[in-house]
Amino acid sequence: MGILGSEEVLFGSGATLLRGELTRSSGHKRAAVLFLHPHPLYGGGMNDRVIVTLESTLLTLGFDSLRFGFRGSVTTPKGYAGVAGALEDAEAARDALTEKLSPERVVYVGYSFGGSVALGLAARLPPAALVTLSASAALAQEGGFGLNELSSIECPTLLLHGSDDRMIPLGDVNALMRAIGPSANSKILEDGDHFYTRTLGAASEAVSAFLADTLGV
Repeated sequence: MGILGSEEVLFGSGATLLRGELTRSSGHKRAAVLFLHPHPLYGGGMNDRVIVTLESTLLTLGFDSLRFGFRGSVTTPKGYAGVAGALEDAEAARDALTEKLSPERVVYVGYSFGGSVALGLAARLPPAALVTLSASAALAQEGGFGLNELSSIECPTLLLHGSDDRMIPLGDVNALMRAIGPSANSKILEDGDHFYTRTLGAASEAVSAFLADTLGV
């Protein structure tokens, strides 16, 4: 499977204009992935290495994709408003994705800060499947959001985490698993750090296998 083409998309989140890149796969799966990147105040952006690698993998499976920049990232330097603001950005991005492509199924894939945002988004707007990499339970609760609210996530969910992550405690995986309930599964990548320096290939394989099993792609 190949790529039919990519285009820049512009969409509003409140009064802020956000930028993203929409890519169409030739696979015609009628499914699309919304990618949510790491913390914008610490260098995270839509062109993050982990995000771009996962996108490339899922495009070969036939998924269309949308990467975009949260407020505060290099593509939209001003307006950062914490996890709550990022959730607004993510909702706007999902609206832009569905308006452009009208996919039958939407999958959320979030890494680090983006993983925590993806959890909140899934609780509000259910996806067909959810994948997080190195999500933080503390960030997911920023702004008064309770972990108990994650029990509303009923879609197939995969939580990936590196065994040697020095930034997000490994115990966060168990806390998030308990909060979500039976729809959640986890995979710990041995010798994996927060940046997937040695385990990005294994992470890509795990995400591909998970979506193949749960969505039949």
